[in-house]
Amino acid sequence: MRLEATRDIAFVVAGQEFEMESGESIHTENSHKFDLRSLRLMLRAGGWSSVKEYSDADDWFTLVLAQATPFHNAP
Repeated sequence: MRLEATRDIAFVVAGQEFEMESGESIHTENSHKFDLRSLRLMLRAGGWSSVKEYSDADDWFTLVLAQATPFHNAP
């Protein structure tokens, strides 16, 4: 998903200032279809872990909040 500015805009996120020109877009989301087992395996293989999983009442979809797992060098 992308969001597109309909006018020039300036805004602040976490104390950092940003500007976008009218027509400029930012990438905000990836949407993919995987079963949860496959998703968890792919996250782990890429150095990520599931922080929280949100499912609808019928388990038709799940939104996963993932976090990069810090890399530790072996001693």
